[in-house]
Amino acid sequence: MQSPPERWTTRRRFLGVLLLITVVAVCGRIAYVMTVTRHQSQLFGDQIAYARQAETLAAGEGFRDPFIEDRTVPNADHPPLTALLATPAYLLTDSSSRGDTAARLIMATVGGMTVWFAGLAARRFATNVEVDPDSKFATRAGWIAAGLAAVLPGIWMHDGLIMSEGPGAATVAILMWSAVRFLDRPTAARIATVGAALGVAVLARSEAALLAPLLVVPLAFTRRGDRSDRRWSAALPWLAAAGAGFVLVAGPWIGANLVRFDRPVTLSTNDGSTLLGSNCDEAYRGATTGLWILPCVTAHSDPEAIDASVNAATFRREGLRYIRSHLGDQPRVMAVRVLRTWSLWSPRQEVYLNSGEGDETWVSWAAIVGAWATMAAGAVGFVALRRRDRPVWPLAANLVAATVTSAAFYGLARFRIGADVALLIAAAITVATLGDRSSRAVDPATLQ
Repeated sequence: MQSPPERWTTRRRFLGVLLLITVVAVCGRIAYVMTVTRHQSQLFGDQIAYARQAETLAAGEGFRDPFIEDRTVPNADHPPLTALLATPAYLLTDSSSRGDTAARLIMATVGGMTVWFAGLAARRFATNVEVDPDSKFATRAGWIAAGLAAVLPGIWMHDGLIMSEGPGAATVAILMWSAVRFLDRPTAARIATVGAALGVAVLARSEAALLAPLLVVPLAFTRRGDRSDRRWSAALPWLAAAGAGFVLVAGPWIGANLVRFDRPVTLSTNDGSTLLGSNCDEAYRGATTGLWILPCVTAHSDPEAIDASVNAATFRREGLRYIRSHLGDQPRVMAVRVLRTWSLWSPRQEVYLNSGEGDETWVSWAAIVGAWATMAAGAVGFVALRRRDRPVWPLAANLVAATVTSAAFYGLARFRIGADVALLIAAAITVATLGDRSSRAVDPATLQ
């Protein structure tokens, strides 16, 4: 066990190297923006929606639909975090094209948060606070996780685009760090931080809401603050603290949505279109099985609807009707969706689809290969964590969330961005374990 001065020196060294890795990662992402994505002739896919919403916010017009000019219509096509982060880019520039480049640079900086908190989280997951709170192994694991977050194409490719995956990765990394901190020393403040981190995550990507039952509720029911008390009621204060943190962050957005639309809306209005676009003939047959099909949605869209919540209700009704009439197809279609999300079904088609969002072909292929390697190393890392008596399930919760999301809706690799963060943390444990064994194998003391 290190003395307090030694521990402070160790931690300061860890944070210094972690900061260096983060700075290098941000510089690399900025270089990718300046040499590749800023030269794209136009925005693609969801980038258009995020960028134009940010431009509307910069103009002081709030969250109104930027594509409807003749009247003011409330907009919540996506959760707000990505557009909010991009808004300063359009405040500080005098044209949409310059604003788009500046917004990409903001996303590159957000990618640095993913690197920083992945390193912090990995160090925490690797640390047995009861044995050695500042072990060299945990320090290496943190640096390795930060390094992986810096170089894995599946992570940095999103940070050169105006997309929600970049903020989504950063918020999941923050959530993992806050969750393992609570497990190591449960306090009301720490689980409130977990709830707040979850609130930020769902404001980035709505499927992060699945981590409420998969992560936050189990955290409360671990009851590690008082091992002698196993009553269910003992979890209620933890749940209340987590709920307070969540409401403080996500409550204003949810509350505003509940009052400004004709029909009830919580996080976004795109749940209906997502459900309908993934449950129609084209999404159940042929080469497009398991995907989202835009014409299936537009066929049921009413351009005279009061607002998006009215269309969303129609889309949900039609999507559920299709599901009920095709129950026998569900196992097959769900399996294809899940395989697509994990890059195990038609990788070539995945690369083509990624190009529709602005990703370069070579980057998409590199991301797929990197993802396969990270999955394999991450699986080994889960085993290594268990052998060290460290929690695995908070990381695994992200894999479950990605799988459930894709099975319920449709399959795309970017749906697993949270799982990618969790897997790179586990993969860092694998690499650190291998390095630990190698160093012991060549240690002269072990050869005597």
